[in-house]
Amino acid sequence: MMNALTMDMMLKVDQFYITLQFELAKLISPCIIWIPNIHDLNVNEANYLFLGLLVNFLSKDCERCFTRNI
Repeated sequence: MMNALTMDMMLKVDQFYITLQFELAKLISPCIIWIPNIHDLNVNEANYLFLGLLVNFLSKDCERCFTRNI
């Protein structure tokens, strides 16, 4: 059984990993959203902070693309 510290570290690693993936995708092609493991994102088991980070990255990326093309 995992203790609270292990679960906390796993959550931080997952948050870092998704952040890293979004940053790399923006550098490679700023107007394409790439989520390689979208089927692994389980909304029922995810915490609200993680989902908030996902929404934040998606909304900032879209705003940047739309305003750049004006």
